[in-house]
Amino acid sequence: MTFLWGDTEDARDAKKDSFERRLALILNEQRKIHLNELMKIMWGGHHLLTNYQGILELVKHLVKEGKIILEDNYVSLVLMTVFEDGGFREKSVWDIIQKEEDVEEKKEIMRRYKQINSLT
Repeated sequence: MTFLWGDTEDARDAKKDSFERRLALILNEQRKIHLNELMKIMWGGHHLLTNYQGILELVKHLVKEGKIILEDNYVSLVLMTVFEDGGFREKSVWDIIQKEEDVEEKKEIMRRYKQINSLT
């Protein structure tokens, strides 16, 4: 599937991450989008079958990860009800995952800083 996502692992990861961020922005604005409309937005100006296949594969991948719902050709965010700030709120799974990734990244930065700082 390198023709869909890129030749190297870094290229594939970058394309998937870029697609996810762009889709998250679209869904945060619109809440729900028809698959045909998503294709128009994500197409990239090239009328190649591989672009269409790539978008569909990435959408399927995100459905399997539990980040989006594909129902009747409409794509929407998966929402969870969480208790936060003294009340219940609906939050997208994407936001929760992003927050966890940010925390992990900050922990890694602190760990590296501690290693460097302990040497001085």
